[in-house]
Amino acid sequence: MSVTRVELSNEEKILLHLLDHTHYEEKMHVPHHLTQKGISDKTGIRINHIPKTIRRLVENGELEEFLAYVHGAKRKRKAYSLTEMGKVRGKEVLSDIQGREITVVDGLGRSKETTIESVYKKVQESMSLVDLIELVDNDNRLDENLCLKGEGVQTVSRLHNAPLAKDFLGRDKELQELSQWLKGSEYPLLMLSGIRGVGKSWLVSHFMKRLVDWNKLYLDLWDIQNDRDLRSFLGDFASDLHPSLDVN
Repeated sequence: MSVTRVELSNEEKILLHLLDHTHYEEKMHVPHHLTQKGISDKTGIRINHIPKTIRRLVENGELEEFLAYVHGAKRKRKAYSLTEMGKVRGKEVLSDIQGREITVVDGLGRSKETTIESVYKKVQESMSLVDLIELVDNDNRLDENLCLKGEGVQTVSRLHNAPLAKDFLGRDKELQELSQWLKGSEYPLLMLSGIRGVGKSWLVSHFMKRLVDWNKLYLDLWDIQNDRDLRSFLGDFASDLHPSLDVN
């Protein structure tokens, strides 16, 4: 019996991504992830494939392009939002994909049949729907350790702004070094350096998204416009860790 893999086309990924950001449509200031580079980071679509896909969506009347001030940039840049037609199609894609059945496998190898929607309700605070679907393998199986907390463990995860490290390969040495640092380095901070585009953000994102039972925060400075934004972002995370914590 053949299995129809749960997967999304590039157009569908962009529609779902922008469906989560319709509240920015009337604003002059928008976050980085409404730009072509931001859409690439959040959906895992290679940047050289973004212009063609966006152009096709614009021609279909499902996407509109506009100029806006992007957080962290001094000049206006091109940004994108869904048209009413795009919202309709995006919601259709969302409804279809959430109803698809997958097999979740826990740490003991036990399998359970469920739906994408059921799993997403448990992980939506830490990853996007596109992120989750990328973790489903060709046989529609999902390793629970890649996205769900350990039983009885209360953790906070804020990885919405982390780039989607699709088809991540290699970097075994660097991943091992990150693991060793996390387990007990005498240094509380670690800096990754390298030329632009070498894959620093993908490496960190890949590493963080596969950590289990850790509090995780990925902060993209493109989304921080001023000190108030930073305090608000950190304050929300601190409050989730413990209601009595406040950095504001």
